[in-house]
Formats: sequence, C-alpha cells, structure tokens
Amino acid sequence: MNPVAQEYVTGKGRRATVPLSDGTVVFLNAASSLRLAPDFDRIERRVELEGEAYFAVAADSTRPFRVVTGSTVTEVCGTEFDVRYSGRNSM
Repeated sequence: MNPVAQEYVTGKGRRATVPLSDGTVVFLNAASSLRLAPDFDRIERRVELEGEAYFAVAADSTRPFRVVTGSTVTEVCGTEFDVRYSGRNSM
C-alpha cells in the first residue's frame, strides 16, 4: 500500500463526520474506513473508501473529487452522493 496521509475508521455502531481541507464533508457510516492520499487537496482530491459513506463534495470544476473503491473510481466535480463498498483495495 502506498503512504496514507490520514485514515479515519469507525467501529461497529459508530459513525463519524469528517470535514476535509477542500470543504467536502464525509459522513462515515459504521464499520467503515476512509483513507486520504498524502497529497490530498494539493495535487488531486482522491480518497479510498471501504464500507459506506455519504459525501457532500465541495464544487471545484478544475479538480474532480475521486472516490476509489476496489477497481472502481467515482469522479465528481461537486455534488452529494452515497457510496457503499466492502472488499480490499489499495491506494
């Protein structure tokens, strides 16, 4: 696995609200993990998710926001959406 700048993990029955430096807010569901790339918000807005999270993405048409789940990448420029993934992936 490549270096990870920050990791947020919730246990069973626990949830977390994670404000990101670009203005995006992530609502991390129970038994989930969110990993940010070391260069998050400097070079690209990219995170890796295992479990479930609701994303309220800050609009930025010049730098898409990417959620990596396994071999799938969801890319948006500013919107709200939910992602659920269970499996192993690496950034």
